[in-house]
Amino acid sequence: MAAEPPAPLDLARGLPVSCADVRALRAARLPRPMSGDAYLAWLRSFPAPDRDALRRRDGPRGEPFRLP
Repeated sequence: MAAEPPAPLDLARGLPVSCADVRALRAARLPRPMSGDAYLAWLRSFPAPDRDALRRRDGPRGEPFRLP
């Protein structure tokens, strides 16, 4: 037996939204993603890593991962 298709959602009746709700949703939304240039500028704002410390770090250990 096939399921009945869902009834369309009546947003005006089934999901009332006030102006205050819209303002709150707009205030809570995520910020826009950075452009590529802005992201690179943000990365440049950090100090450069110590190359000698990076060379001293241990790398991966154990058997390499192999796909079946």
